[in-house]
Amino acid sequence: MLDSLKKLVPELGFSNVRVKDPQNVEKAVRTMMKDAQHKLQVIADFDWTLSKYSEDGNLCNTTHSVLGESKRMPEFYRKETKRLKEHYMPIEFDPSKTREEKIPKMIEWWSKNHALLKSCDLTKPQISTMVSESRARLRDGCKEFFHQLHTVEIPLLIFSAGLGDIISETIKQRATFYPENMKIVANFLEFDEMDKVIGFTGEIIHTFNKNENAVHSGDYFSNIRHRENLLLLGDTLGDLGMAKGADNIECILKIGFLNFKVEENLDVYMEHFDIVIVEDESLAVVNGLWQPVKDLQFLNFSSQALILSVHPFASCSVPWRLFLSVLLISFLAQTASLHFFGHIGFNFTPSQNVLLVHIAGGQFNQVISQARYSLGFVSQIPASTVPVPATVVPDTKGSSSGIGHQARQAGISQSLQQRQLRQ
Repeated sequence: MLDSLKKLVPELGFSNVRVKDPQNVEKAVRTMMKDAQHKLQVIADFDWTLSKYSEDGNLCNTTHSVLGESKRMPEFYRKETKRLKEHYMPIEFDPSKTREEKIPKMIEWWSKNHALLKSCDLTKPQISTMVSESRARLRDGCKEFFHQLHTVEIPLLIFSAGLGDIISETIKQRATFYPENMKIVANFLEFDEMDKVIGFTGEIIHTFNKNENAVHSGDYFSNIRHRENLLLLGDTLGDLGMAKGADNIECILKIGFLNFKVEENLDVYMEHFDIVIVEDESLAVVNGLWQPVKDLQFLNFSSQALILSVHPFASCSVPWRLFLSVLLISFLAQTASLHFFGHIGFNFTPSQNVLLVHIAGGQFNQVISQARYSLGFVSQIPASTVPVPATVVPDTKGSSSGIGHQARQAGISQSLQQRQLRQ
């Protein structure tokens, strides 16, 4: 079963990747492929999940250690935060201790750290400078991950027990922060009118209370209730509680980054995460995992229609283009084991080298996702540029009422004009 999964997501065959139940993971990936981007949401921890654990043999900064190791901070702060970390961090990652045993210690750690910070006369401009001078690094591929999620409007909730201001500044400096689809829930600093730190906003968020935060009782998850598929990324067992408020989830993939003490923690990580990524400083597996979903980003679900630009046909005569297009449609039908007639309609505009495909019923995703592996020469025009033809309305039985020729021609022409303007 793992071989089948690796064909679907080659990155899951990497030597540092462990998959608990290949059959369930493949089922989840195929569900996400079927539903495409419209039903997907992502929740991710930040420190050592979206950010690197190490680089070139050196430990990378967490959001707290950006300040704790900066020479711009007072010496008493640096010494005391180091002492606190050496005392409490082993408790956080001790597999022999229960969650209930760890929680009081985490509250102690965060409370002491925050009290120290308030006494440092820290300002906003100093934070920006310290981030730029720090060893805080996003994982390789993280910038592209953010960009693709933004492109297809998939919400990303960054849920962290770290410092929200450091998270925001790190992303802005190392990648791009997209407020349209990205939300950060973390410990945010409170500033006075002179931009000086005077405390923190809200209650303390620590590693093991992410399931109790106000985001779960707010309207964030209720506003995206239709997004029933969830990709969850974390590096501690406490991160599993981040999805507590998303009570409508039908399909979830939990990915755990095991950054250190692999032998001690691998078994417990395998017990709780679907996929465990061992000592990897990239998002290659994550990007590979949602590649099949991303490839379906241009599907227009309201019309079940897809426009294809058939580039290799450009040098052919018009009759040959039409003939090759028929073969292409036939191949798409056979790929999904469909009967050709009554299930797929198409219209080809030879002068514009464009093919409009309409597939009836619920087989649309299956056709394109399977054809993806065989048709490297087919490119998609974003569905956002394609107006929904008025005559393309699936009936209640899942069949199609057809595609009107004039509506198709208008849709294709308008799509091409808009694409040319953007280029």
